[in-house]
Order: sequence, then C-alpha cells, then structure tokens
Amino acid sequence: MNISKKITQTLVAILIAGILSLPLTLVSPSQVESVFWMGVSKARLVVFAVHLLAVVSVAIVMVIGIKREYKTPFFQRFSKFLHNPTHYPTLRYVLFGGSVFLSFAFVNFSILIPQALSAISGWLAFSAWMLYTLFMKLVQAPADFVSVKFSSPFPSWKGLSKTQKRTALVLLGLGLLYFCLFIPLNLQNSGSRNELNLDEMLMLPHVEKMLSAQPNLQTALYRFLVYGDYIYGFLFYGFSAFLLLPVKLIYGPSYVDHLQLNMLLLRQFANVLPAILSYFFVTWLATHFKKFWASIILFIILLTLPGVVYINNTFWHPDAINLLFIVLTIYYLDRDQFKFGPNFFFAAITCGASIATRLFGVFFFLAIGSLLAAGVIKKVLTPRKALISGLLFIVLMVGAILVSNPYTFSPGELNAAKATFEHRQSVLASGINEPDPDNIYRTGLDAWWPFFTRDYGNGVTLAFLSISALFGALGKSRKAFYGALLAWLLVIGTYLIGFVLVKSPWYILPFLIPLYGAAMAIPENLNCVFENLKLKPSIARIIKIGIFVLITTLGLIQLVQNLQTLIPVFLTI
Repeated sequence: MNISKKITQTLVAILIAGILSLPLTLVSPSQVESVFWMGVSKARLVVFAVHLLAVVSVAIVMVIGIKREYKTPFFQRFSKFLHNPTHYPTLRYVLFGGSVFLSFAFVNFSILIPQALSAISGWLAFSAWMLYTLFMKLVQAPADFVSVKFSSPFPSWKGLSKTQKRTALVLLGLGLLYFCLFIPLNLQNSGSRNELNLDEMLMLPHVEKMLSAQPNLQTALYRFLVYGDYIYGFLFYGFSAFLLLPVKLIYGPSYVDHLQLNMLLLRQFANVLPAILSYFFVTWLATHFKKFWASIILFIILLTLPGVVYINNTFWHPDAINLLFIVLTIYYLDRDQFKFGPNFFFAAITCGASIATRLFGVFFFLAIGSLLAAGVIKKVLTPRKALISGLLFIVLMVGAILVSNPYTFSPGELNAAKATFEHRQSVLASGINEPDPDNIYRTGLDAWWPFFTRDYGNGVTLAFLSISALFGALGKSRKAFYGALLAWLLVIGTYLIGFVLVKSPWYILPFLIPLYGAAMAIPENLNCVFENLKLKPSIARIIKIGIFVLITTLGLIQLVQNLQTLIPVFLTI
C-alpha cells in the first residue's frame, strides 16, 4: 500500500468518526436556565461550532491531498519535518502522550459533563490514536533510537553492583521491619471517631462518600471523582478510597463500622509506606548505595527523626505521598545529568503529581530553569532546544496535574478547588484564628529554627547538611543533582521561613528531608578540591579521614538523639 493511500484512509476514518459524533453534542437538552437556542446552551453551541469547523478542516485537507497526491509544498515540508531523525523521539512521544491524555479526557468528560464535551473529546482521542498509528507506519525509527520501556524510570537490577544490590536488599528489609513496627501503634486512637485526630475526622467522610452506594455506574464514578475536599489532590483521596475498597467488598455498607481496620490501612499504606519509599530514594540520592554502612546509617536516621515518627504515628495525611513525588522529581533530575532526555520528562510528571497532591511541586521552577540555563552554558542545549525542552516539561507537568485530579475537567469543580486553595494559602500566611500566647505565628528563621531542630535534626546536623548542599552545588561531581537540590531548598525554604506562619512537622517534611540527600556531597567532591589545591597525598589523606570522622560522629550523635525520642513512643503500646 503506498503512502498516499495510507494517509487517505486515516483521514477518511477521522472524517467519518467526526461526522458521526458531531450531532451527539446536541442530543441532550441543556438545563432550562442556560438554554440559548433550540434547547441548548450557548456554551454547547460553541462546542458544536468548533467540532464542525474541525471536521470541515479535515475534509478540506483530505480533498486537497487527494487531488494533488499530497505533493504540495506544504505536504512536502511537513513530510521532511516528520522524517528528520532528530525529531523522531519528540514526535513519537508527543503523539503517544497526547493520545493517552485525550483518551483520559474523554473518559472524564463522559462522567462529569457528558452532554457537552464527551462527543468532541472522544473524536479527538480517536483522531490522535489514528495519527499516532499512521506516524508509526510511515516514519522509520532512527538506528540509534531506544524506546522507553515500562521499567525505564528505575535502575536495572542487573546494572547494580554487588554492593548496591546488598545495600538495596538490606534497606528494603529495614523498611519492612519499620512498616511492621508501626502496625500496633496505628491500631491505637481509632476505637471511635472521637479518638481520631482532627484532620482524620475531617477527611474520612470524604473517602466514605467516594465509596457510597449510587443508583448507577455513572453516578458512582461521578461521586468517586468529585469528592469535594480539594485541599488535597485526588491521588491522595483516590488511593485512600482504593485502600478501603476491599473492606467494603467484604463487609458491604457496614464497612464504615470497621473503623480500626480502615484507619490502620489508611495510616500504614497512605502514610508509612510512601514515607519509607521516600527515605529509600533520599538514601540513594546521597550514596547511590555504593557505601553500605553510610547508606544503612543514613536510612535509619531518616526513619527515626522525631518529626518522621510523629507523622507516621496514628496519623493519616497526604504529606508522605507528596514527599515521595518531590523526592522522585529530584531523583529523575539526578538520573538525567544534563541529557534532557526521558528522565527529565519523568521529573515533569512527578512534579505535576506533587502539584496536584499538595501544590509543592510549583517550587521546582528555579531548579528546572537553572538546569536548562546550565545546559545552554555547557553547550548541551542550544537556546532553541532549551526553550522546547522547557515547554515540553510544562506541557507534561500540566498534563500530569489534570490526569492526577480528574475533577479539573469539570469547570464548576475547578472553580471550587481554586477557592479552596486561596483560602488555604490565606490560613498559612495569616495563621489559624486562635490565641497565640507563645508567639508561634511568626515568620523568620528564628521563629522556625526551634521546630527544625526539634523534628528533623539537631542544629549541627542541619548546619552541616546545608554546607554540604552548597559544597555539592559548587563542586564538579553530579552538578545536575546538587544544583537542582540547592535550587529546590532555596525556593521552598524561602517560602516556608518567609511567608508561612503555621508551624507543623508536615510542612517542614519536603524541605528538610531532601536536604539529607546532600549528606555525602563533601567527600564526593574532595578529590576535585585536592586537585585544584595541589595538596600532597599525605595531607589529602588526613583531611579525608577527618571528614569521615566528622560525618560518622554527627551521624551517630543524631541517631542516638533520634532513638531517645523513638523508644518512648513504642513503650506506649
């Protein structure tokens, strides 16, 4: 089959689907108060007009193409663009990603506002898949193209060294033990709803509403997606509802009476588990699992920090899930190392997921901008490619936000979410309306520092980690990681210290936990410093030993302090 025939067949299929779907927008009447003409609203008529215009445009392109056998200057330039090997990866993944996104949009519109947008979104999704299929048939992949696989976001087990594998297995074992240790703790304070903490009491009814019985499937899906409490994203609430679904299937409507079991599942799997995974990745960022004992000690320190124990103990909240997305974003930027390839765009997805969950992902703007600027300075990117990479990052990030929060496909719910966010930011900036005899609701480092040192490390530890992060950013080893980490810390630290009055351990979590990823930055960059200073090997060796002793001492002191706080918690069981 020749190329012209393949193109024509694709356009015919798209045109027929467009014509068949066109009248569906006008089938159901609009609500009486919004009727503009012939029983439908003005907005529906605009959608119909856009749909009609798009169908006519496809018909015109097809007719011109058939008459001139797709050999007009426009088609020739377009064909040349498509067959440029450097464009292949971008075009392939943009078409595939666009097809997936439009399919997701179609499903959501069909549930949330089926009369207005399901027809046009369904046609657009069908058209996108047809164009993607046509592209795969007509354009041959370059010889050096490597397809991104499902396993690509994570390191290959075969590619790890023996030490890295041993470290990973031990950390996973410690994480499992830690998870199990919190089970008896998280069975407490859930005998009745009055025993739950305030946030849990407010959030649990929304999850139960998501799983409530409905007269039909569409209403059930609508209730599941439109949950109302948009302070926290659907990834948190949807995952929480998914955790309780087996309980509902077993016990039926009376599942809500099994409060202790429900809260155990929520606290363990929506809080403790993502927290453990976050600390696992932070440890990887610090050591790449190449230093066995350093990795073990750092992981245990993270698990036993007072603020971490507090959040994991009888507490169900979205902050651990949000932390995981933040750490994964930094992890992918570390893996990318100025290549601006798949890992850079994986970071866009996890950044968007963090924004959708808790808004914190917006603080990556400086990290992403500085990496793109560094790419231009290093001549890894041209200014044009940097602009394109930045735009693609934003597109993927926005797509991830929309996919992560399906309610955004409903204009009414989007406005409700906006109002909720504005109110929440006002509370953070002005404090909770209650007496403040201890003068806690203040900004500035002097106001925050006691909470930092109480929950996430003593003053010496935090000072050392801060110096280490700066040292890493100025050094030569893994500049992409340390530069992105420092940019993240600067932005979120400035926001937290300078603008937020409310002092809660979970607000500090995404600021100070990633800071521990810089724990080994100084020893990692020492050799470069020694080369620049041209130090004698004997002096360099003494300095290395001194740094090793300092880090080990700080780590052991911090660990002992953590355990002094941790042990009394478990004695309450």
